[in-house]
Amino acid sequence: QIQNGYTVFAPITDDIVCLMTIFVEDPSYLDSVKEKLLAIDSIDWKYYEFGVYDKDYQTAAAPLLSMMKISNLLAVIPAVGVLMILYLILSIWMRSRGSEIGILSSIGVKKKTLRRQFLIECCSITAAAFAAALLLSGPVTKLVGNGLQTLIYSADGTEKFEVEIETGTDDMLINMMPPSKEEALPYTVTIEEAGFVLLLLTGTAAAAVLASSAELLGQKPREILGRK
Repeated sequence: QIQNGYTVFAPITDDIVCLMTIFVEDPSYLDSVKEKLLAIDSIDWKYYEFGVYDKDYQTAAAPLLSMMKISNLLAVIPAVGVLMILYLILSIWMRSRGSEIGILSSIGVKKKTLRRQFLIECCSITAAAFAAALLLSGPVTKLVGNGLQTLIYSADGTEKFEVEIETGTDDMLINMMPPSKEEALPYTVTIEEAGFVLLLLTGTAAAAVLASSAELLGQKPREILGRK
């Protein structure tokens, strides 16, 4: 009223009256909500300050965020193991084709041609395996998820999901599990993510082929055919 030159009928000194709290469904919406508010021309926003309060969200989401970090770590360990196993398998496979390499080399087939042939074969198998994994991962994940939900959630339980906030403190306690199965969390695989995984697998297979074939292709045909 003072700012606009109006008569002040009821002076208010309590600053809390001037506070406005906006709740968003996801922290990622905070910036977009702020932009939409600033786009309202009927309000002079230079007299306002914006702040973000997500302490309650961080408290509630802390267990989930911890599980996400652990799951990411657990995903790296088998990935490294798979790459090592892939290298060993390709090494054994390459050694088993020693006679073929020796014969082709003895009739004049260049080593560059042999190396390119091996790369084409392995990359084709990698692409086929990736396509199968991409098609089957969704149904398999859904099947496993439904089985876990059946084991975790009680079909005839009566307790509901409870959140307790201790008076005078900022502690938040989350108790009980939902008595029935909830809707599965959505997950999507973007084209960029799928392309990155395909590139990683193809690069790993190519590197394994080059490394495992280097020893054989570096030998003469007589040496290769003379090996037992």
